[in-house]
Amino acid sequence: MTSSPHSPTRPSFLAAWLAAGLLAACLVLVSLPLFAILVGQPAWAPINATTHIIQGPEAALAGGFDAARTGLGAAINAAACFFWAAVATLGAGLLSRGRTGTARGWIAGFGTAALAGVVDYVLLPAALRPGWEHSLPALWVAMGFVMLGLGLSLGLSLGLRGDVSARHRGSAQPEPAATVPPPAQSPAQPVIDTRLDAMRHPEPGVIDERQSRIDPAGRVTEDPNDPMGATTKQPGRIGDEAETGRDTPEVRVAGRKQMSNPPRHWTPTDEESDESFPASDPPANY
Repeated sequence: MTSSPHSPTRPSFLAAWLAAGLLAACLVLVSLPLFAILVGQPAWAPINATTHIIQGPEAALAGGFDAARTGLGAAINAAACFFWAAVATLGAGLLSRGRTGTARGWIAGFGTAALAGVVDYVLLPAALRPGWEHSLPALWVAMGFVMLGLGLSLGLSLGLRGDVSARHRGSAQPEPAATVPPPAQSPAQPVIDTRLDAMRHPEPGVIDERQSRIDPAGRVTEDPNDPMGATTKQPGRIGDEAETGRDTPEVRVAGRKQMSNPPRHWTPTDEESDESFPASDPPANY
C-alpha cells in the first residue's frame, strides 16, 4: 500500500487499525452481556444470537454459555469490529485540513459506528444482521453501536496520536531560524610603538635631544611635546622675557663672550657648535 497525500502512512495506519479494532472488540464483547443482564436476559444471549448467520434462526434463541456457539459469536463480532476499524482508519486519513490525529480519530470513530448501524439494520437483510435485536431492545442495540464508536475513537486517537494530515504537513511553513546578532566589535585601539615612545620620553619631563626640532624657538610651529613652553632650548637667560616684555626669550649672539657664565674650557669645536645653534647651517670649515 502506498500512502497518498490524504491517507496515513503505513506504520500509523497499522497502529491505528490494530488499536481501534482491539478496543472496539473488547468494549462490544464486554458491554453486550452487561446490557443483556440489565434487561433480564441471559448474559451470553446477544453474542450467541450472532451465530444465526451461520447456524440458522434457532441459534438466536440460545442463551446459555456454549463454547462452540459463544466462541463463534464472539469471533464474528470481533471480526466485524476489525472490519469497521479499517473503514474508520481510512476515514481518518481522508479527514485533512490540519486536524490532529486525536480529532480525526473521534470524528472517524463515531462516524463509522453510525455507518455500521445503518448498514447492519437498514441495508442488510435480516439473515445477515448481528442478531442483537433477538435479546436486546432497540435502545440497547443502539448502545452497542455507541460502544463500537467509543472503541474505534479511542483506538484511532491512540494510534494517530501526534499525527497531522499529510496535506497540513506539506502546507506548514517552517519557522524561521533565530538569527544570532554578530558579536559587538570593540573600536580599534591605536598601535603605540613603545620603543619610539621610550626614545621621546626617556624620563618623566625629559625630551630626548635626538628628537629636537628645527624650530626650537617655537616661532613657526608649536612643540607638541611642550604645549606650555616650559622646556625651551634657547640659551638666553631665564627671565629675559619678563624684563623686556617679550613673549619669547631673547636669542643671544653666538660666542663664548656672549655667555653669562662661560665655561672655563672652550675649544674651536665648541665655538663651531655654538655658532650652528639655533641655525641649521654647518660651520664654514665643515
